Amino acid sequence: MMQSQFFRFILTAAFCYLIDLLLYSVLLYEFHQRQSLQGPLLGLSYISLAQFLARLLAFLLTTYIAYYLQRQFTFKKNYMNNSRLHRFYLVTGGGFIIQVMLFPIVLLFLKHLALPIKGIWMDYLGMLSLGLLALLCNYFLHYYWTFKEKRF
Repeated sequence: MMQSQFFRFILTAAFCYLIDLLLYSVLLYEFHQRQSLQGPLLGLSYISLAQFLARLLAFLLTTYIAYYLQRQFTFKKNYMNNSRLHRFYLVTGGGFIIQVMLFPIVLLFLKHLALPIKGIWMDYLGMLSLGLLALLCNYFLHYYWTFKEKRF
């Protein structure tokens, strides 16, 4: 059972990752059109305010979609449960810290590797590496805590 759930979790996560990339790309494009968002984030030359805001908003919107899909498809919980919703947001908050707050650090690290990729592709690689780390953490937390059935 856990094996098939993990497979469904990965499928759902991959789908949500594609949505996340699409949202990030659209938001980044829109934010780059605004002069006020062109500058660096907190004086950091390797990430702009536009990149950070696009990453933050894409993550938050994708998380909303992910909760519904994980609840329905992966863990087969067809009803809303406030305690599950709160737990989901707590786990996702941990993922938020991993993915959004570490995003500038990962970008800096990737730029120091002198990889043959540039621009938005570097952003995508950073998002993918952080997403894989969060995927493993989130699955086990959701399996053993968020969607675990209460046993009396």
